[in-house]
Amino acid sequence: MSSSNRCDRTSAAEDQATASSSNQRQEFRDSQYDDEERHRSPSGGYARRKREELPPRSKRTWDTLPYEDHMAFSECFRYETEWFQAHERVRKKRARGMHAVMGPNNMTGFDRHQMCMDVISWILEGDSKKREYDEAIYWLAEFLKYLLGYATQEEEDWFDAECSRFYIDLTGPRKSRNFISCSKASSAILRHEKKAYLFSPSGSMNIADVFDQLEGNNPKRRGLSGAQFAALLCNNRQGFCVEIYMQWEWYPFSAAATYPVLSMLDLDALKGT
Repeated sequence: MSSSNRCDRTSAAEDQATASSSNQRQEFRDSQYDDEERHRSPSGGYARRKREELPPRSKRTWDTLPYEDHMAFSECFRYETEWFQAHERVRKKRARGMHAVMGPNNMTGFDRHQMCMDVISWILEGDSKKREYDEAIYWLAEFLKYLLGYATQEEEDWFDAECSRFYIDLTGPRKSRNFISCSKASSAILRHEKKAYLFSPSGSMNIADVFDQLEGNNPKRRGLSGAQFAALLCNNRQGFCVEIYMQWEWYPFSAAATYPVLSMLDLDALKGT
């Protein structure tokens, strides 16, 4: 992985607080490992992410894999992807605004977005080209990539075409039952689902739980890719909102596997009711 001076900066507050430190990335180490400290901002500023190099494949064994924190491996990997290099120059054809990137609480909002871009790029274009993760992670990463608008111009043009196609399918005289069923069923689940324990206090539900409840109307069973589901939501009038919760650590091969991103689906129409 190539290095970059930009990788050494995560926030202005951190730079001022740790400029004289010779080991900046370890200054707030406890906040990454202690559950009580993790949700409290350190007195000197915001906590830094860990960064580690991926070990050579010859040194990765079934005994070492459970202890690999892939969140640390992905740090700054966004600079290795074409879509990150291009996204500021891309002429956006679709407005994005139906998402919010949240957590960890002791990290700036700017850094959460950077972390999100790192994870997406790592999953789609990093070491995972060997397809070593669960297939659901690749689907989710593609969904978030297009939902957040990180794309090359060619990808943005394709996404715009998909959005237009779904809009015609949802509103035209020859409506696609596949898309309508998926859209209406998702809305019904979030409005009328009787299993209250599936909802967060804010009224959102884990996307994986939504898909489980949809059963035959699950977008995956309907043959939609993650990018196509993002296009479908961008054309939906039901008022969907996606909450993206970033995790500090990601141990995909541990006994109790953890995930880098928790995505929650919500209906704006439910807020305040």
